[in-house]
Amino acid sequence: MAYSKCMEVESRLKLNKCIDAENQCIINVETLYWRNVLKRLISITLVLANNNLAFWGSSDKLFTERKGNFLSLAKLLGKYDNVMREHLHRVVRKEAMDHYCSKTIENKLIDRMARKVLDNILMRLSKAKYYVLIMECISDISHSEKLSFTVRCIDNKDGCFQLKERLICFWSVNSSTGKGRTELFMNILNENKIKLQDCRGQGYDSGADLKGRNSCVQARILALNPRAFFVPCSCHSLNLVVSDASSLDSVPLFGVLQRRYVLFSASTIRSKILTDNVTNLTVKLLSDTYWESRIYSVRPVRYQVTEVYNCPVELAQLSKAEDGI
Repeated sequence: MAYSKCMEVESRLKLNKCIDAENQCIINVETLYWRNVLKRLISITLVLANNNLAFWGSSDKLFTERKGNFLSLAKLLGKYDNVMREHLHRVVRKEAMDHYCSKTIENKLIDRMARKVLDNILMRLSKAKYYVLIMECISDISHSEKLSFTVRCIDNKDGCFQLKERLICFWSVNSSTGKGRTELFMNILNENKIKLQDCRGQGYDSGADLKGRNSCVQARILALNPRAFFVPCSCHSLNLVVSDASSLDSVPLFGVLQRRYVLFSASTIRSKILTDNVTNLTVKLLSDTYWESRIYSVRPVRYQVTEVYNCPVELAQLSKAEDGI
């Protein structure tokens, strides 16, 4: 009798004919529903992250003003997708207390996805084994110093070998000394289980705390791993060479080009005069960090000197006419 009952239970389980079959069916349907909701929320997170768009607004509640891009896309998706439409209806009817659209869940989704990307980078790095370390420090808009930690390695994808650079992390820098930055560097390596002995190169900017010979970062790392040879960053070196090689006459030149841009961009009337005369290349704004912007600022004057010259002439004639009136 026991054997017969055991076989009967096994048969009922296989055929899903047990007494809790209906409840189990409800559970499976609800499980599938929440998985589909999370898939759509993850897709929204991917879209915002790929386009560098902000997630939050001033409110983290659905169907309120200034709710941010994440909730706005969830609401938009609800107009065309049955799963999200049902989910939003449950939220409105207060049938679902946990709707997974709060800023806390958004942060968890971002963290989990970032961890997944980092794990994939570390997996590729472990396959490549050897790598080159690239670090750069810069102050952000809050005047706090940030360090970008990047590795360069050979990526093998289906037999196709390519040189790739992978960003590992951004880190706040509390110490500007070579010792402090070396300790930070070692902490990042240990946290991500990257072996220092597999490092075959170092590349930094021209900061003395990074490239110095005695107590800087490159010297300390070289003492720990003699094969981690230091090579100065070519872009930073080229920027310094171009800056030092530039003639003193170029300084007032770019000043004039910048004033010309400010003159015509500060007024709609003056801007129209510029667009009426210069129909091809327009004057460009200079940038303190983007060296190539200087080329873009010179190019309109170089190839359209007559048209650019006519703009201030026409502006001067317009000013004289207005003064005469």
